[in-house]
Amino acid sequence: MLSKFYTFLLLITFSSITHAQVFLNGSFENTTSTGCDYNLNNAAFNSRMSDVTAYGGGNETDIMEVGCYVPTIPDGIRCVALASANRDELAMALATPLVAGTAYTFTFYAYCDIQFRPLGNVEIGASTANNTFGSLIYTAITVANTWVQYSVSFVAPNNTTHITMRNAAGATHWNRLDGFNSAILLPVQIQKFTATLVKHQVQLDWETEQEKDSDYFLIERSLDGVVWETIGQVAAAGNSTTMKEYQLYDQQPNVGVNYYRIKEFDYNGNAMVSNIRAVDYQINQEASIAIYPNPTKDKVTISLLVPQTAVANIEVYDMAGRKLLEKANRTIYEGLHQEEVDLSELGAGVYILKISSNTLQYGMKKIIKQ
Repeated sequence: MLSKFYTFLLLITFSSITHAQVFLNGSFENTTSTGCDYNLNNAAFNSRMSDVTAYGGGNETDIMEVGCYVPTIPDGIRCVALASANRDELAMALATPLVAGTAYTFTFYAYCDIQFRPLGNVEIGASTANNTFGSLIYTAITVANTWVQYSVSFVAPNNTTHITMRNAAGATHWNRLDGFNSAILLPVQIQKFTATLVKHQVQLDWETEQEKDSDYFLIERSLDGVVWETIGQVAAAGNSTTMKEYQLYDQQPNVGVNYYRIKEFDYNGNAMVSNIRAVDYQINQEASIAIYPNPTKDKVTISLLVPQTAVANIEVYDMAGRKLLEKANRTIYEGLHQEEVDLSELGAGVYILKISSNTLQYGMKKIIKQ
């Protein structure tokens, strides 16, 4: 009789909600400026603008209104402008920090004036302070003399307290920025993820509370929690403000502990990674092998009772551990499976039969050749 012993470890399901994040002054309306202030040094800019800090070495940060070298303002009546390449930098405070490893999205506007200086791009960063750029999360390819709205989707590289901005390195250019508060930062987060052993398969279930531009999920498995392989892909909802449920089965888990995680990708290729779940899959099949005739003069038939279809290697070793025969990558089918092994080329003696599979375990058996 086939004896099966299953054990599994199911980590506690988590459910957490990350509240939406907003810029405290992403529209740059909270200022004491009453007109257009050009080439403000950091101290002067910071004395006028609330919750936005200038800290770069360019000393050419501007607070601008319509008519000050800008024909329109997308959000409110003011915007800011950066002139020095990679030297003027601003940091905008968030209402609450972002959560490292969680995906977010927001929009903003940029306008590159080439009347005085060459066209140049704008870099956006995520920082944990108001005086350092932090990690680069996005580069806006600006358009000459035109306001363009940009959408940023990214995974927070840290517990971000400030979104930063600066001109890209290279030629000096004059970029206006506005409307960072025109959209709420929306986390695309897996709220619940479970892994459950169901007979010979692992059932993976996960939920999202909301999704923004989500493209697909990659389901990954690991034996050590370090090296991962993809075992499936599931299409995401795209955009949703309601709970969505997803499911995938790992039909051939490895014997031992299997680690699982999920990567969620958005349309821009950004990804967030779920927490890890573990399942310990064990199956003992010592009594499921029969070999006959044994002893034999030439051939033996191996009879296997197989709980699930798998791929296996069938190998014959001598008593010194040297491999003499191999039938590699054999598909062994669920139920009673038989394989013939020809030993006619081997001399008389005692040999070891080994059957190896990543999903099944069989004990080694002795074969006597007469």
